[in-house]
Amino acid sequence: MPDKRKFLRVPAACIVSVREVEKSEEWSLTSNLALKDISLTGLSFHSLHSYPVGTILALELSLAGWEQVRTEVCPGEKHEKLALAGEVVRMEAVRQGGWEVGIYFVSIDEWDRLALYEYLKRKGPPSK
Repeated sequence: MPDKRKFLRVPAACIVSVREVEKSEEWSLTSNLALKDISLTGLSFHSLHSYPVGTILALELSLAGWEQVRTEVCPGEKHEKLALAGEVVRMEAVRQGGWEVGIYFVSIDEWDRLALYEYLKRKGPPSK
């Protein structure tokens, strides 16, 4: 199956805090999950919990080196975690148990997007 992604995904390992946003805009679930990869427009992670496709999740990522990159992009502001909202666009069962969850970003601060672009450039594969 051909890859439909427009942006390169970079393998990343970190803890992801997830809160499921219900229609009432209340937080309903928090858990720590392992990030698999991330791009400028989405990410995937492994979860023991399944989420219906279309569910909106609030996510906080503790990426190694994020605070330094974010500070370089926007001096004077301290951001230890990358915070954003994403829509569940894919759920795949994995053999070891649980699910691989695919997320498309639906809300991210513009400074965070610029910092994420720089972060991915630094962490991604070297140019050929």
